[in-house]
Amino acid sequence: KINADLFIFATKHKGGEKNICLHTPGNWSKAEYGGIDETLCISPSNYIKEAFLYLQKNNTTDYELTLECDHHGPSLEKPCFFIEIGSTESQWLDEKPAKLIASCLEYLFNAKIKSYKTAIGLGGPHYCTSFNKIESNKDFAFSHICPKYQLENLNESLLQQAIDKSLTKTNYIILDYKGLGKEKYNIKELLKKFDLEVLRTNQIKG
Repeated sequence: KINADLFIFATKHKGGEKNICLHTPGNWSKAEYGGIDETLCISPSNYIKEAFLYLQKNNTTDYELTLECDHHGPSLEKPCFFIEIGSTESQWLDEKPAKLIASCLEYLFNAKIKSYKTAIGLGGPHYCTSFNKIESNKDFAFSHICPKYQLENLNESLLQQAIDKSLTKTNYIILDYKGLGKEKYNIKELLKKFDLEVLRTNQIKG
């Protein structure tokens, strides 16, 4: 019922480490934590990138900054993403990361958001170690990320949905190649059906 062009959820994160997490919501399979089965949200990858860079530059806390893969709901028809404080009540009540996120939101509301090369990330862990390095230093901005543990559910329809559900045009697939696991062959065959440039994380230098 809120009339807005973009939704940013500043909220808490359960599990994992002491961190600040960013991700697009959505479900690669069953919607066990809200949203709709096999449904992704529209990713404002350029805003996520700007938020990541701002948080990285201004983070004077001992919280680790990380991207997460797409997971949980809600399912919205407008672009949206989460910025979360993890991972227990003591962190949720900590004013330092909360103030950092608040200042990030103020920055985003007033900044001229740049254009980046929009990429979908495939493979790797839930907390996107390899993709963090690229988000941190490169011209690429990740929209949707499907981790290793969800690759068995990735099909042509879901990948097309990930391509389509981006605020900016998707041009790249970036693979955490070692993190594709047993699905490596299936992913390589699936990607042949799409006219997108495919890169491995170790091909993106400097």
